Amino acid sequence: MKFPLSGIMIVLFMFSFVLLFNGLLHYWHPNITTLSGIFGNYNSKTYFFFTLTLFGCICGFIYEYTFKDIISLLLYFCIVFPLLLLLWVCEDYTGSIRNITHVIFAFIAFSFLLFYILYNAIKRNDKLLYLLLAISVFLFGKIIYDVLEYYSNITTPHPHPEVVFEEISLIILFVLAFLRRGDYL
Repeated sequence: MKFPLSGIMIVLFMFSFVLLFNGLLHYWHPNITTLSGIFGNYNSKTYFFFTLTLFGCICGFIYEYTFKDIISLLLYFCIVFPLLLLLWVCEDYTGSIRNITHVIFAFIAFSFLLFYILYNAIKRNDKLLYLLLAISVFLFGKIIYDVLEYYSNITTPHPHPEVVFEEISLIILFVLAFLRRGDYL
């Protein structure tokens, strides 16, 4: 029995993201407020999970290429590249260059995630993808609201917004939309 290339790539993609989420759960503790903060500041676990996610994203790129849809492929790349940088860039403190780039990469990745889900939902006329889009818009709006509220009150003692749940949820929604795109869900 011969397995298609897309099937092999989606299995490898899922395997790497399952390991990523396992690492997120293992290293997460209540004092961490963002995704990049979970993996710490450039140690062996950061390199391992970055490499693991890079491998999974390359497999996903090959999987996406099998559909021969250039727009979806470009949207996938525009999600994955800032997402990888989001895992790589760990935050120092508010106002630092790493904190600012974290916010920028998160905004770019999650904006293109919305476009990716919208494009594939319209193209396939899939109700589940529309549901994933609605959930993604809500979570992304909550992240934007929390971050803007934090930066508007930066002079007063105000806790850093805890957006790790929303960031991880958006990545899970990306994986679900990615699977749904190929009728694996």
